[in-house]
Amino acid sequence: MTKLVTLVHTDIQGSTRLWEHAPGDMRLALEKHDRIQRQLIEQFDGYEIRTEGDAFLIAFDDSKDAFSFCLALQEHLLDASWPEHLLEQPDARVEVDEFKQLLWAGPRVRMGILRGQAGQSTDPLTGRITFKGSTVHRCVALASAAHGGQIVADIETWNGLDQPIGRKLDLGYQKLPGQLGALTVVQICSQRLKNRRFGALRGQSKERTNLVDFTNRTIGHQRELNSLVDRLLGGSRCVTIFGAPGVGKSRIAKAAALTSMPTFHATWCFDVASCDDRVSIIQTLATGLSIPIKGQTVSEQVEHLGQALSSRGRLLVIFDNADRCAEALASLLSQWLEIASGLSVMITSRKHTTIESQDTLRLQPLAESEGVELFTTRAKERGASIPSDDDNNTACMTIVRALDGIPLAIELAASRVGILNPVRIAERLHQRFRLLQTRHRDDDRQSTLSAALEWSWETLSDEQAQCLEVLSVFRDGFELQAAVTVTGSSSEVLRQRLRQLHEQSMLQFNEDQDSERCYLLQSIRLFAAERLEQTGRAKQYIQAHYQYYGDLGEYLFLQSERI
Repeated sequence: MTKLVTLVHTDIQGSTRLWEHAPGDMRLALEKHDRIQRQLIEQFDGYEIRTEGDAFLIAFDDSKDAFSFCLALQEHLLDASWPEHLLEQPDARVEVDEFKQLLWAGPRVRMGILRGQAGQSTDPLTGRITFKGSTVHRCVALASAAHGGQIVADIETWNGLDQPIGRKLDLGYQKLPGQLGALTVVQICSQRLKNRRFGALRGQSKERTNLVDFTNRTIGHQRELNSLVDRLLGGSRCVTIFGAPGVGKSRIAKAAALTSMPTFHATWCFDVASCDDRVSIIQTLATGLSIPIKGQTVSEQVEHLGQALSSRGRLLVIFDNADRCAEALASLLSQWLEIASGLSVMITSRKHTTIESQDTLRLQPLAESEGVELFTTRAKERGASIPSDDDNNTACMTIVRALDGIPLAIELAASRVGILNPVRIAERLHQRFRLLQTRHRDDDRQSTLSAALEWSWETLSDEQAQCLEVLSVFRDGFELQAAVTVTGSSSEVLRQRLRQLHEQSMLQFNEDQDSERCYLLQSIRLFAAERLEQTGRAKQYIQAHYQYYGDLGEYLFLQSERI
């Protein structure tokens, strides 16, 4: 269920530096900071949703309570007594205005206020209420744009007040990080703190990330994207995103990282497609983060790198395309996540890793409506318009269905609009591996549909690949007994192969039926069929397929005659 709620997100600016230079005093300061927050949360009828490190997320039914809470919190933090050594630090020092009035003393806390609909649920074990969704994500992003000691809100939340609270300063239309859009932002302060001065709202430093925001918007998978962001903001430290080739795993991981960026000190993405052991992973990560590799043995290097990661504060790292190095990566991350308490990771792969306590997200193909939207939008972005008529609308749906809702295949098909209209593209999809290619992708693995499948194919064992080739003779799925008969394998061996292929997202189980029915996505099936044809064994298995269903049909006919 959803609820209209006013959210407040707060966190301490420069907390990492304070912990580094005054750890003992910072521990005492954080206890006092948390105590003051909770006293005021109770006073203003707020609800503490979650606390992580020095960050609070709080819900209020009434916006006036949210604004009053923030104004009171800034003044209470100013008046509190803080450890002397802490007040010597640049991020907590005492400052006065030109009239010798106290403006700053102690930790600088930034605050964001946003009202909107948020998904509400109750933990069945703890009974605690939590809020999730885009309103939460936008509130965190808004707060991260503020400076320490600054309160910001969006204009709609401010305009919803029955009467003004505090002093307002318009900051204009501001873009939020990731794909969270933009807000018209206002700054709020009390009369007492009106002389505090702040620079322009904070943007995302390039030194904090190697991610580049998308030039085109992400279409589809919105529920999965929100779920990923909720997990990251909620403290999940390891999330593996897995699914079929071309289903959009890298895209959604990067979109979630961009959206979650405000809650991390740094966010990085590393392509580990070419890594196949621990040494190559260590080299990739150390080079990308400019960490010198120290130690004679791999164990020493792993330990040193873990300590270096620990010193980076809250750090989010994406290990992209981990198909070939999943097991090696799992052994490294098990150690790094234990050493570096601030480290969170996302992994994209066709299968999930063996890391304990990981969250997993199996990314499914797009729904038909999402696939059509993706196709028409990408075509339009390339300057090709698609007239809205019955023929084109039918052709667009045919294309999406034939391509199983796989975003990569749909985007490659959209790149052909202008050369061919949707009707002609739909007619030529039997030649999809020649048709679906582009020269406009940086990653060669994603430049053609066949290249994407070839790369995934190379990660299969010989036995798995051979099994997949034979299964390509089934056009509309199959049950276990049919596959056993056609392949000539035992039930036990075939069950194991099917399970392995399903775990690697190369084969699907029909979960809507009680029978053990499986099927291949059409692009995977056609690719496997081409491989089977090249082996010279296609005719043998096609005949076995015909024989099985011929015998089955005869048996069913005789059974009906007896009835």
